[in-house]
Amino acid sequence: MAVLRDSDKEFGEELSEPAWLAEHDSRHVRLFQSHPTLEPAVTFGNETLVSDALIAVGIELENVDAATVHTAFRGARKATQTREATPAGPGAKKKGEFALAFAERLVRARDERSTVVLPAHLRKMFDYLFGVDGPPESLTEDDEPSQL
Repeated sequence: MAVLRDSDKEFGEELSEPAWLAEHDSRHVRLFQSHPTLEPAVTFGNETLVSDALIAVGIELENVDAATVHTAFRGARKATQTREATPAGPGAKKKGEFALAFAERLVRARDERSTVVLPAHLRKMFDYLFGVDGPPESLTEDDEPSQL
């Protein structure tokens, strides 16, 4: 089983595995994390597709990169002892709409044989699920995305 989840950590924070993962055999259960969330994780190399999908759902950003996309989709967070409160971004309630718009653009890019960049953690997840080259090693920040 492949578990895809958001790390929900800030860009500079190190990824960690949840405690429950240690209770499962790594031959059968693997964790793949979108860092910090899926929307910014798919942005690198796909900025035009992401920008077009954002515009389709009514969000226009001056500069489309992982940081601005993260800010646009971030949910509101209450203040804690270690961080200030942050308001929700304009896309916080449009994640589903964005996912559909982005998927549509991915299909169009595939049909037009345009380049699409697959983030390393998603490539490793698909490799694991489909048994390509055996089970993947741990994801490191040095892993490069793949062009499709």
